[in-house]
Amino acid sequence: MKFSRFLGIFLALAFTLICYLLAESGGAPAQAIGNPGLCFQSGCHISFPLRTDSSLLTVTGFPSTYTPGMSYPVTVTVRNNPTASASSARAGFAAFVNRDGTAFTSSVGTITTTDTAGTRLLPYDGGGTLRIAYVTHSLPRAGSPSASFAFQWTAPAAPGGNAVLVVGANSANGDGQNTGDVISKQTFTAAAGAACAYAIAPTAQSFPAAGGTSSINITTDSGCAWTAASNSSFITVTAGASGSGAGTVNYAVAANTGAGRTGTLTVAGQTFTVTQAAGDCAYSITPTSQAFAAAGGTATVSVTTTAGCAWTATSGNAFIAVASGSSGAGSGTVILSVAANAGSTLRTGTATIAGETFSVSQAGAQAENEKSNFAQFGNGDLG
Repeated sequence: MKFSRFLGIFLALAFTLICYLLAESGGAPAQAIGNPGLCFQSGCHISFPLRTDSSLLTVTGFPSTYTPGMSYPVTVTVRNNPTASASSARAGFAAFVNRDGTAFTSSVGTITTTDTAGTRLLPYDGGGTLRIAYVTHSLPRAGSPSASFAFQWTAPAAPGGNAVLVVGANSANGDGQNTGDVISKQTFTAAAGAACAYAIAPTAQSFPAAGGTSSINITTDSGCAWTAASNSSFITVTAGASGSGAGTVNYAVAANTGAGRTGTLTVAGQTFTVTQAAGDCAYSITPTSQAFAAAGGTATVSVTTTAGCAWTATSGNAFIAVASGSSGAGSGTVILSVAANAGSTLRTGTATIAGETFSVSQAGAQAENEKSNFAQFGNGDLG
């Protein structure tokens, strides 16, 4: 009956915490998180009733509405035991965050230690999938008139209901006994808010071949974390690779010695586009012309240029076709196809390759026939 009574008290108060909070110099044990009823039954820390006011325990930084993914610095301040001298007073605490403030639901969000000299993280394994990560003091702390502890809570990435912070503290009198200590407890509920929204300005920028530097402004709510990274080898983030709240990212674009190019950065989840003009691209082709018989044929043209410099190949006449190599970057090869000439006269045409002119001349079919006949006549006459 007595056990049921005290278990009922536990369920009502959710977290009275601290059976051995100061007796354990390394912080509150997991038993205090999972079953503080053990503390009541053993008679520890019962000289004074549980305090739920803020006279000895003050908590700041935990939001009333949380933004998914945002981090919140939390400070726990524990005032000295009113019956202890300034030299003997000691303070400790423990805290966790879950959905309902009981020891029966797993942690929500992530707690990290920022006060590494005075706090540490410990696990409570409730069996099955129940896991609670709680932060507690690593050593009892003295202060005048109070002692403070700090940690950070990062909200879950997606909203999914309330988050409840439960904090318990012990204002100990430092006599090494479980009598005369004052246990305080408070709970704080944060409702789920909208996820962080981000905007960047500008969203794109153009650069000359020489390159240059510039910046991108990020607009978001205070506490909303972001990162910035380059997706292209010629773009470098020089400052502002990560931040929180509104901020600025600085970047540099390297000089371009080749063809025009496009690259991107990802800033606060948004895409920023960089376009850069071509460098000093020079082109040459070999050969620059070719003569064809009336039957036509193919010509192979070599393009020489700097790696990355883009070029195209196009025909200027219907009887000349680009068989392969219509475009490329850097040195390459173009193959032209010249159709048969059924006409009686010589014809000429051109192709433009990497900005250079390739000339084609082709004999007519009648002229070739006359030349063939003349050769036959001459041979017969001599014979």
